[in-house]
Amino acid sequence: MRDEPDHGDRDDEAPEIINQLGDVAGVAFQTGVNHGGIHVHLSGNERPPLRQLAPPPPAFTNQKPVLRRLNDAVAAHADRPGPAVAVVRGVAGVGKTAVALTWLHRRRAEFDGDLQVDLADDPHGDSPNDVLAHLLRLLGHDPKALPATLEQRAALYRSLTRGRRLALLIDNASLPGQVRPLLPGGDDSVVVVTARSAMEGLRTNGAVLIDLEPLEDSAAHELLGRLIGEGRVSAEPAEAQEVVALCGGLPIALCVVGVLLAERDHWSLSRMVRRLADESRRLERLAVPGDLSVQAVFETSYRQLAEHAARVFRAFGRHPGDGEIGQEALAALLGVDSEDDDLVEALEELRGARLVDEPVPGRFGMHSLVRLHARWVADKHQESDDDSVALDRLLVYYLEKTIQADRVMMPSRPRLNSLYRQLPWAEFDETAAWAWLETERANLRAAVRLAHQSGRHVLAWQLCEALWTVFFHGKFFEDWITTHEAGIESARWCGDRRAEGRLTYQLGFAYHLSERYDQAEELFARALGLCREAGDREGQATSVESLGLVLLAKKDPKAVSVLTENLSQAMEIDEPRRTALAHHHLGRALSMVDRRDEAMEHLALAEKGLSSLPDPAAEGAVRPDTYNLGRVAISTAQALLRAGWFPEAADQARRGLEIMTELGRPFHQAEALDVLGQAALAAGDRDAARQHLRDALTIYEAWHFPQAEALHRRLSELD
Repeated sequence: MRDEPDHGDRDDEAPEIINQLGDVAGVAFQTGVNHGGIHVHLSGNERPPLRQLAPPPPAFTNQKPVLRRLNDAVAAHADRPGPAVAVVRGVAGVGKTAVALTWLHRRRAEFDGDLQVDLADDPHGDSPNDVLAHLLRLLGHDPKALPATLEQRAALYRSLTRGRRLALLIDNASLPGQVRPLLPGGDDSVVVVTARSAMEGLRTNGAVLIDLEPLEDSAAHELLGRLIGEGRVSAEPAEAQEVVALCGGLPIALCVVGVLLAERDHWSLSRMVRRLADESRRLERLAVPGDLSVQAVFETSYRQLAEHAARVFRAFGRHPGDGEIGQEALAALLGVDSEDDDLVEALEELRGARLVDEPVPGRFGMHSLVRLHARWVADKHQESDDDSVALDRLLVYYLEKTIQADRVMMPSRPRLNSLYRQLPWAEFDETAAWAWLETERANLRAAVRLAHQSGRHVLAWQLCEALWTVFFHGKFFEDWITTHEAGIESARWCGDRRAEGRLTYQLGFAYHLSERYDQAEELFARALGLCREAGDREGQATSVESLGLVLLAKKDPKAVSVLTENLSQAMEIDEPRRTALAHHHLGRALSMVDRRDEAMEHLALAEKGLSSLPDPAAEGAVRPDTYNLGRVAISTAQALLRAGWFPEAADQARRGLEIMTELGRPFHQAEALDVLGQAALAAGDRDAARQHLRDALTIYEAWHFPQAEALHRRLSELD
């Protein structure tokens, strides 16, 4: 600026005095000639720069992608009006505040002041007025002259912050309405908000929303090492990995473990693993008395929920599984329709609060420690009658849905449970049925465990019967054995010999297909005795068939006589599918003993029978058993290969491979590829043979099938 001189006092001989002030923050005094002392009095507004940020966490593990996104958010806002706003969202205890403080401290020199407010005590957004009063006092405004209304305080706040370059951390926000009045005026400030809720509404203020996930294993190991020393971590690497897993990569849980171990340097990591292994007490033990508590931070999030969302949260805690839960299953627990408006809104609130996620539409998951908190809350609110009825509804839902999927997959297989004949046919096709069974496998395993342990024994054995398809096709041996051992106990508890016999030979196939033939033979023999005791003719025939298949797998010639008896029993029972499968099994046995013509005859009869089975879904109609036709094609390929008819064997193997690929049956895909490899090798094409066998090995190894070891040896010999 230019000051015009006072002409009455002007000294014509003096040079013109020019006072020019640039961008000066604070009081400036310029004079040409000074007579006497000068006294400068700073007003209440002129104070040292505000530095209100809490210290950054000393053991921060570098969250580079999130820090980069914060940098990008500020850079992208450079030419836009208003402050740059970034929201760091995530489940309680995931380290949102630590990330925000670390980033703000790294860029602190860029600001002429920084402020921090915590909205944890205002979860419903009732009093931004009080927070504004606090900020105005920090900015130097006379507390006795504060405006009365929220709008007036917000306007004054924007006025005092306009033209300043401030960094503001708004911690633990719940609603966009809490944040908007706190946004500084002007264009040069930066606001970082931490929130457990969605805060989608802040997009209208130009906010960038950044989701913070639990630490990956490497970062979690790094954090644990910083807290207790790398030496202790490297001394017990397996136990360190287990601690990380038990904490679910959640920084607050790892910090609690770090503090506890640092205070107790005589404790080993293995001792901590033992303390945390008990799920019922894990959250209780993830606490530092008088300081950090994982349970407490989760409880804060829970108490902020609306009542219906809180009820749905407790339903997650009542579910017996540990993984994702389908919306239909939640609806069954709650006794409502899956599209119930209250349920949909509650799930949206839980998702917004970062207490659940929705990795695919209609399926919801929880962090492992949040799930434990949900169980704790559910136990606290337990009303035994309601809980019992809710669990009944859930188990019946899983049973009926599994029956419908199992029946679509194997429509002609005889079952004991009358629900197979009573329930309407499901709308999904075979592909969708298999996808549902595979997706829900962990929940179905948990449902069997719950039914067995809670004394719902009929439901337990009925669920096991319905799980035949998913286990037989998927070869999930561990789950198969665990569920069926419980199911057999439940059937025994019910005194139902037919059910016990059925599940015993189903269990036998888990051992048979995993090449543990002695255990399989013992179970098939036990099943035969149980079925005879129960007068179950079909069960006896299946047990005989199963014993013959064990002998066939052992390459025992006695398989021919046992499977011939099986065919006779099947023809007496006069059930088309059973008879066709009996021809298939006998054809394989005859091929093994080089009775090739007879083998091909029985395999042809199997194919013919399986091509037109009665359709239980439509009276008078027929349908092919596509899966077993694929198995017959592979068995025929193996018989032709053994007979030296290599091109024909390859043709049948390709047919079987096409069917099993379309159906998504990896075990049989590998079988077909193995035959193609052997046929190529016999024809002198070693490169093609190697490729087919390697493809088969890849499948066997990926699915942990026991056949991988023998095939690996054969490939090594070929190389």
